[in-house]
Amino acid sequence: MNDAASHRTPIKDLKSICHLTALENLESILANGLLSRRKISRFHDVADQEIIGKRQRFGLDEYVPFHFFPKNPFDWRVQHDHPEKDFVIIRVSRAIAKANSFKIIPVHPLSGTPSLLDYKEGFNQINWALMERRDYHDDVCKQVCLGECLQKDRVDPSHFQAILVKTEEAQKQVSALKAKYRLSFYVNLEPRSFNHD
Repeated sequence: MNDAASHRTPIKDLKSICHLTALENLESILANGLLSRRKISRFHDVADQEIIGKRQRFGLDEYVPFHFFPKNPFDWRVQHDHPEKDFVIIRVSRAIAKANSFKIIPVHPLSGTPSLLDYKEGFNQINWALMERRDYHDDVCKQVCLGECLQKDRVDPSHFQAILVKTEEAQKQVSALKAKYRLSFYVNLEPRSFNHD
């Protein structure tokens, strides 16, 4: 482990949850809220359609999904499959998620029959030590890293803590949208939170 990694805040102690989306979706999100798939009519979709079909069968398309840290296996795959797109990461504080009764699925929802747990119970059931390893070649670890925090139907943009961007150009675009919609989230230039390949 390198020195930077040894000083990284443990995932369990992070203060926010993360939702990756294409930058081109952001204006609609700021205008209408971050909506579940069942509520959205049109958007730039980057997710695996086979997985989306499986999520629909479990009713998970009614929920807006978040992960517990950036550069998780989902984020990596989407960026790898769409290298031509610019992405942003929407952060919502865990305190907001808890106060607004977000649900938690402690492992990848499709690794079995998903159980939507109340925030506190779900949080306590996550294997944080295994998640901390971030070993995506180990399938058990990967499934834990794909655990989700979910809100039904819609997350209001007033609940956004920050939007992370990879480039200065994206930072300018997001800052302009923030001003247009009179919102107060931070716009953070954090290239380390995105793929670099």
